[in-house]
Amino acid sequence: MRHRIADVMAELDSNDLPLPPSEIAEAVSFLRWVSDNHFTFLGYREYDFKSVGKKTQLRIKPRTGLGILRSQDRTVFEGLQNQAELPPVIAAFLRQPAALMVSKANERSTVHRAVHLDTIGIKKFDRRGKVVGERLFAGLFTSDVYNETVREIPLLRGKVDAIIASAGFLPNSHDSKALMNILETLPRDELLQVGVDELLQTSLGILRLQERQRVALFVHRDPFGRHASCLVYVPRDRYDTRLRRALQEVLQAGFGGEVMAFYTQVSDAALARVQFIVKTTPGVPAPMGDAEIEQLLTDAARDWRDDLHQTLAATEGEETARQIFDRFGDAFPVAYRERFSAQEAVADIGHITAALNSGDLGINLYRPADDGPTEFRLKLYKKGDPLPLSDVLPVLENMGLRVIDEVPHETAPRTPENGDNHVWIHDFGLLTRSGADIDISAIKDLFEDAFLRVWTNDMENDGFNGLVLGSGLAWREIVILRAYCKFLRQAGIPFSQSYLEETLAKNSGITRQLVDLFDCLFDPKHKGKRESAKIEKQI
Repeated sequence: MRHRIADVMAELDSNDLPLPPSEIAEAVSFLRWVSDNHFTFLGYREYDFKSVGKKTQLRIKPRTGLGILRSQDRTVFEGLQNQAELPPVIAAFLRQPAALMVSKANERSTVHRAVHLDTIGIKKFDRRGKVVGERLFAGLFTSDVYNETVREIPLLRGKVDAIIASAGFLPNSHDSKALMNILETLPRDELLQVGVDELLQTSLGILRLQERQRVALFVHRDPFGRHASCLVYVPRDRYDTRLRRALQEVLQAGFGGEVMAFYTQVSDAALARVQFIVKTTPGVPAPMGDAEIEQLLTDAARDWRDDLHQTLAATEGEETARQIFDRFGDAFPVAYRERFSAQEAVADIGHITAALNSGDLGINLYRPADDGPTEFRLKLYKKGDPLPLSDVLPVLENMGLRVIDEVPHETAPRTPENGDNHVWIHDFGLLTRSGADIDISAIKDLFEDAFLRVWTNDMENDGFNGLVLGSGLAWREIVILRAYCKFLRQAGIPFSQSYLEETLAKNSGITRQLVDLFDCLFDPKHKGKRESAKIEKQI
């Protein structure tokens, strides 16, 4: 194989080819650089192109195979078997008057590194300058290709010089240096395989990302339609395995293929880069366009904090939203962000702020969209230390509830003062003990008020508090009924308090009327005895 590449260099030097002398000289320099221990040679083969009517047929030249390609049955490219008919787009590409082409094979190497083989194809020309075949070397570039500066690698240095010149930046300017750094850090496979014009557009696009950091996609398609190389840029602080898998799913759906490999670069730059190699089917167009795929990648990489800022801006206005976001953008832990939407967080921010300012317990009764009519949840907001569950559970149970679960979240918004800025959110899952359906909108205020009265010792903590859910009574009305029962107990009624609590709970209509009767007798707004007599008759 080393003898063959030496023969190729000699032939390129001696023949009068229909190519610029500078291109031929650069191709020879590259092959000489490759043969100088920069390429692990694993296989060699020669192909002839033969026109059959309007079609082009590829034929393996007998007894030219070496290494892993010594057998004609072995191929490193799908569709390039002996006497195989080439698709028109591939045939047209192979007939382009270029000296050589660097590409990736479909086959993976079984030695050295388990990656796709590198191939170097050198065109064969007839006396009229027409491409009539190809010499193909298969192997692996050594690590020098990935470590040396592009200015020292033939073929790459020419591409880089052309890109810098086309960009039009002043020498030694900031943009010129930044562009050069981009070219140095691009995957070397891209620099070897992609043309100057396409690399120019990609590198300038990457340069513009420094001005406006965002999720971006740059696609380089294999000329044979076998794969697409996708460079995806995402904010570094958001990149993790979960996001990489989400990006991979988007690319597979967008290109209608399978991700065969990915390579991640995370540096001190604001953006992380992931190169995905997506296997595609030659001749089959992608289901989506590049712009649509990029938008889906942006959606997949969208951070919960972005949604929070957008929701705040929609509800509070840009200036107020910015101030709130500065305080609460990093306040919520990961477990909270996975459990609650940004819209729910905006509601919680109000409760957290109130708890910080007053130091009092905050409360919010709500029902998630997927909960049943007997289910709902309760959030309690406590500044400082978390709430002891032994203090909370008896209150909820006396209100006629069963506690199914409790999930705590510690939030830490930024505060201008040096005081305690920690607020615990205790999220309780609740069920009604009676199995009755509950209209949250009807009892929300009553429940929250009654709970806080019990918590602050303004109301006793006993089974009468279940009348909030059972009869829709306010805390003061429950105090009235509790007083009735206690007076009866003092008067010697033979029934226990728990029996009286159960009786009132099972007869919610009469319980409600008892409260109305009290209002008629003692509230001057009512009609007094006439109205009370009417209620007594109903009872």
